[in-house]
Amino acid sequence: MVKQIRLLGSSLIRSSNQVVWSSSDCSASECKAYTPSIERSLSEKWSTVAKVRSPSDDAKDRPVFSTILPPPNVTGTLHLGHALTVTIADTVCRWRRMRGDRVLWVPGTDHAGIATQSMVEKDLQTKNLSRCQLGREKFIGEVWKWKNSRSERITDQLQRLGASLDWSREYFTLDENRSKAVTKALIQLWNAGLVYRAQSLVNWCCHLRSAISDIEIEHLAVDGPMQLSLPGHKSPVTFGQLDYFAYRLENSDEELQIATTRLETMLGDVAVAVHPSDSRYARFHGRFVVHPLSNERLPIVVDESVNPDFGTGAVKITPAHDPSDFALSKRHGLSMRTVFYEDGTIATGHGQFSGMVRFEAREALRVALGSLGLYKMSRPHKTTLPICSRTGDVVEYLLKPQWFISCKGMAEKAVAAVRRGDLSIEPEDHHRDWFNYLENIRDWCISRQLWWGHQVPFYNCSDGQRSFWVAAENSSEAKIKAAEELAGSISVQRDTDVLDTWFSSGLLPLSSLGWPDQRNTDYSKYYPLSTLITGHDILFFWVARMTMLGLELTNQLPFKEVLLHSIVCDAQGRKMSKSLGNIVDPMDIINGCSLNDLNSKVQKSLESGSISEKEAFNAFAENKKQFANGIPECGADALRFSLLTQNISRHFINFNVDECHGNRLFCNKIWQAQRFAEIWAQKLAVTPLAGPADLPKPQDLVDVWIVSKLSAMVASVNAGLEANDFSACTLAIKTFLYGKLCDVYIEAIKPKLNAGSSEATISCRILLHCLDVSLRCLAPFMPFVTETLYTRLPCRTYETIDAAVFPTDSSLQDEAAASRMDFALEVTRVVRQLKSERGALKLRSKVFVESDNLELLDDAINVINTLTRSEVFQVPKNSYHPPADALISKLDLSASIIVELDAPAHEKPALNLEQIQKRRTKLEADLVKLQGRMSTEGYQKKVPDRVKRNFEKKFAKLKADLDRINSIL
Repeated sequence: MVKQIRLLGSSLIRSSNQVVWSSSDCSASECKAYTPSIERSLSEKWSTVAKVRSPSDDAKDRPVFSTILPPPNVTGTLHLGHALTVTIADTVCRWRRMRGDRVLWVPGTDHAGIATQSMVEKDLQTKNLSRCQLGREKFIGEVWKWKNSRSERITDQLQRLGASLDWSREYFTLDENRSKAVTKALIQLWNAGLVYRAQSLVNWCCHLRSAISDIEIEHLAVDGPMQLSLPGHKSPVTFGQLDYFAYRLENSDEELQIATTRLETMLGDVAVAVHPSDSRYARFHGRFVVHPLSNERLPIVVDESVNPDFGTGAVKITPAHDPSDFALSKRHGLSMRTVFYEDGTIATGHGQFSGMVRFEAREALRVALGSLGLYKMSRPHKTTLPICSRTGDVVEYLLKPQWFISCKGMAEKAVAAVRRGDLSIEPEDHHRDWFNYLENIRDWCISRQLWWGHQVPFYNCSDGQRSFWVAAENSSEAKIKAAEELAGSISVQRDTDVLDTWFSSGLLPLSSLGWPDQRNTDYSKYYPLSTLITGHDILFFWVARMTMLGLELTNQLPFKEVLLHSIVCDAQGRKMSKSLGNIVDPMDIINGCSLNDLNSKVQKSLESGSISEKEAFNAFAENKKQFANGIPECGADALRFSLLTQNISRHFINFNVDECHGNRLFCNKIWQAQRFAEIWAQKLAVTPLAGPADLPKPQDLVDVWIVSKLSAMVASVNAGLEANDFSACTLAIKTFLYGKLCDVYIEAIKPKLNAGSSEATISCRILLHCLDVSLRCLAPFMPFVTETLYTRLPCRTYETIDAAVFPTDSSLQDEAAASRMDFALEVTRVVRQLKSERGALKLRSKVFVESDNLELLDDAINVINTLTRSEVFQVPKNSYHPPADALISKLDLSASIIVELDAPAHEKPALNLEQIQKRRTKLEADLVKLQGRMSTEGYQKKVPDRVKRNFEKKFAKLKADLDRINSIL
């Protein structure tokens, strides 16, 4: 049994840097250290106050900010990509609410036609049932039951993440209002002449028996012969082979060899093609070969699309099952011949092969062609297989009548909107992809041969003599429309196809706000949306389609800004996917998860066929390597903060669970700071201020410095939020709270607080003010811990975080005081480093700072004394002659530091050689890096003198440090 990180029932042990915790719940006032268990009760509380998250009509003069949550599929749980989207959007919405904006953030879930139907069909198979046995109506009933059970789980996950959504406006893409919008939109597009029906090659999943979109296809690289287990096949099928066979020329014994990866499609060949400049086949131009199984004459055509370097340079043409062949056949006026039925069996008309499963027919053809002396050989071949992401089946191309939307005109409008600047897409480097996709767009196949989804509102109307299609809301309306063209008795038959899920999703900026009912107050107030936040991987499949549909249906953009974020990868940089078994469930990070439970999930994926044995083995090994003790309970705040520390403008970000644990410890650091302030506020009987303007005037340098750093942090956070640079915000907040407030200010004021003077009360008030402002700055990023701590904070400015205003005042920055204090902290760092090398951090010492400026540390000596357990003296440069065992280091070109340990020689600790060696390695690396930058060609010409001086100072200090370390070693 794997030893669990969470020690149930154990007491909590705390140090400054590490927390061992219990998952037992406790109230905020009882917990002496932070525990993520505080989040559960808050998420439950927030879920019951939906109207608090609705924009108030009382603030009509305030700006409106509206957005929607990209709807998660009802097929399963949220993944880290969802968590990133939710975290970014929630941070923005909370920040804007605290600014006073009227914020609308609408939640919903997507019916996910193919994925959901596949999941329910798999579930029925365990009961020896199929959808055909149930019939359409009963099957749809089963899907609704399944959907309802899954929606609750997704809602709970969103609430656990802290998503402050307006649950009173929750939608489902297959509910009544969304169905009305879908029907209205399609009829409007039909009336505009943008919807048509045509025979076309589509991506076809034989297991689903439906067309699928490009986004539902995964491309599997095959380097050579590889066996794959496919749904509906009893035995594995081998791929990664190139079959060579020959066609005999008409009235000749000459042969034309062909190479193909899909031998079974030769049953539908209608021609052979060669490149016009391929001299090997010049004499064959205009001649015919004879199909060995059907005896049909197949023309040899010349076309520049043929790749002479593939196989033999002569290619078979099967237009009914290959996109390139389809295009070539149109250019040459060739016929079409179907090989497969929808279930992947060979169609009638192909003799002994009719009725065979497609890949069984491949083997049978090898035998049949061999008996005729026409099968030549098989060779290993690198290729890429299109795999249905929903079923794992190999995708075929079938010629089917489908419904299409003409996109060219709509795409031109979407391109123009970005070029004019009416629509902002961030980061801007996605503009090129946007233009490239939309300027080369193909018409959109919107029909799917499924039962779960929006049935298309298209009716085939006939009077027995003529028939045609109409778009209508119901059969009665269809008959009325048909009567304008037809006479006599009219029959009306609705098409059974359903819509591509992306169509209903593409209407969400409209339909989630009540469209097509333009009297709906949500639609009139909040459309167009202010911002859309989503991953860049669905820029084309969703964002582009929303833009095109919004412009076409309303003549308005559906949103003013699109913020695209990264794709979350694992710690090794691999994209997370079910087939790799490397998906990390956000709930496992929030709640913690043992190694056994992680491996159980991989095992279930293996048993369900979602992952291969090879990838399962790799996943088990990776789990053991990364999570030997399981995933520790980190909480939603730590997860959110970790996601936002990443540069979300990059295409991919690598996620490491260890960072989440580090940010859980950060939560504890804030928790301890608040407890410290609370205790001293009570001891000193600190009374509340009338307001921030009544903050007492700082009495010494450290007070001035912390207020200045607080002000600078507020400026950085506001600038970061305005620029959607969340990593800059999290860095500024963590640097201030961790590195400035907790590690310096609190330690520095302890002597004053213990003295109990009037200065103690002033410093305590400043500490409370810093926590008040910091918690409000942190609230959008870490809502749970800030809500908990703020309501306990003495002398706070607002009653709760929900009622609080986001800090914006950055006017108290004092550059001169900050510079003096920063110098003092650099002295502190060097002293601590010197003492650490001797293992003497707790040993008292005397510190002599040799400098030309003897006033530089005047008002900071007490701070250095406190932080280093030292007695600091300032002496003129080169005036002090230290003893032989003194520790010496250069601070910069103008100052040196000498440390004398206050202990007899025989009691002084020995050198920490391991630490000193690590220090030398780092100094050497830093020096090489700095030298490299200073020796570049443009350094002397382009780098400003001020920067050069800073580089030279840094170089001198690093060199002096390295010389000192080398002399020690």
